[in-house]
Amino acid sequence: MRIKGQLTFLASATLAAALPLHADWPQFRGADGTGVSDSRNLPRSWSEGKNVRWKTAIHGRAWSSPVVLGSQVWVTTATEGGDQLFAVGLDRETGRIIHDLRLFQVAKPQYAHPFNTYASPTPVVEPGRLYATFGAPGTAAIDTGTGKVLWERRDFECNHFRGAGSSPIVFGDLLIMHFDGSDHQFVVALDKRTGKTVWRTERSIDFKDVGPDGKPEAEGDLRKAFATPHVVMVEGKPILISLGSMATYGYDPLTGREIWRVEERSNFSGSTRPVAGQGMVFYPSGFSTGELLAVRPNGTGDVTATHVVWRVSRSVPKKPSLLLVDGLIFMIGDTGVASCLEAGTGQVVWTARVDGSYSASPVWAEGRVYFFSEEGKTTVIEAGRKFKVLAENELDDGFMASPAVAGNALFLRTRTHLYRIEEPANPRAAAPTSDGLLTGTWERGDPEKGGGLLLLVDDGGATRFQLQLWRGAPTYNMGWLEGQLSVKDAKATFVSREGDWTCRIDFVFSGRNATLRQVEGSDAECGFGHAVHADGTYILKSRRKPVFQARPE
Repeated sequence: MRIKGQLTFLASATLAAALPLHADWPQFRGADGTGVSDSRNLPRSWSEGKNVRWKTAIHGRAWSSPVVLGSQVWVTTATEGGDQLFAVGLDRETGRIIHDLRLFQVAKPQYAHPFNTYASPTPVVEPGRLYATFGAPGTAAIDTGTGKVLWERRDFECNHFRGAGSSPIVFGDLLIMHFDGSDHQFVVALDKRTGKTVWRTERSIDFKDVGPDGKPEAEGDLRKAFATPHVVMVEGKPILISLGSMATYGYDPLTGREIWRVEERSNFSGSTRPVAGQGMVFYPSGFSTGELLAVRPNGTGDVTATHVVWRVSRSVPKKPSLLLVDGLIFMIGDTGVASCLEAGTGQVVWTARVDGSYSASPVWAEGRVYFFSEEGKTTVIEAGRKFKVLAENELDDGFMASPAVAGNALFLRTRTHLYRIEEPANPRAAAPTSDGLLTGTWERGDPEKGGGLLLLVDDGGATRFQLQLWRGAPTYNMGWLEGQLSVKDAKATFVSREGDWTCRIDFVFSGRNATLRQVEGSDAECGFGHAVHADGTYILKSRRKPVFQARPE
């Protein structure tokens, strides 16, 4: 790993050790929970019409991040009012929904702030199982092959006050979760095989917020938190780093025993997942005037005065988690100020304004940092000691969920859709061969403007037509259309019929170029539904009826 020092990461054997780091993304912030990926050949640039392998609408309203394992991608979602809670599984290659599971029906949903949703915690996936939690409304283990619920828990009492947000983690045979509400604050570990409680530890801090009426101030609002725990190895032993309200804790993950605590009484609603390296753990302390702390995790008891190495208060994120790579911390503040710090000292290397507001956590890959804004903009920068923007990209509807990185693809969830963003394979290498009359490929020209392959194959009388795109909808083959081909002079007409459905495509050839002239027939729906370019023509972007017309100058 790139993160060096006395402190090393400990990841579940089922999540990291048995799998190449770049192959999957099984939990919030990846296999080791850091947002760092070993993937290669990820795209720098994309748009709604460029480098989109697939795009699938996800019903409901939810900010949970996608998780990826093997041939599947999973997200959770909920109705806007929170009365129905779902897990949705998709085919990794095609984006087709293969499971849409209603896990819980909630008679009286708790209040969730409009900025939050009822399905914000990210699930965890491992071979054969998905663990999905929605906080107090319910936690379930699901067979990823059949969609069957293997066990569920609905007995935890916790008023999340503004909605749940903490994601679970797997450590060995334990599923570990935070419950930091206005009424109850505790950490719990379940046997992931059965769902039974192995240990439960109450938060130990005295909030000192009880008024004369015996009730906490602000109805307990300052007691809540939304952070995700993280396990590190310290002097050969695992420690669970757990950020709550007004304090951060180090626990024994096997027993739940509290080992140490750092108190920050002016801060609450911690929302990030800590990172670790160089003998320290690093985390933003939360709202309202949160700081970034570097803490040595090898103490006992209250170590606030002895083990905090440094603090930074300027431009510290409250919701996006940090990146730690090669001794540098990269972070994006909620209001769009990006920063790079020396991990050893907290010294600021650079700061820069990046447009937008931010909730999603950034990722690192191939020497690049990706920032994802609530407005839908992704800013790609060089992960170095100088701020350098490499690309800026836009997708519709904006990012609240954090990304997943697996293989050569980014899996991005906007407010309404899940995308697979990926550079296409070399389309020429994938082109079919045939000795037919009109076998060939036709290109639009400059692929940066959106081009592709038009494959028209006469294969022993069974004519097939295919559009395969790159820089537009990469490697999106649109399927083969089987039909009849007629050729006269410099014009070819391809007609495909199935029942009362007809698709007609006319080509006009000039030398080695071909121009698509029109689509005719009932419904004219050829199954494309994506932007397609050819010489002199294009198809308007539509999910239903593509229309051929002259390409604008």
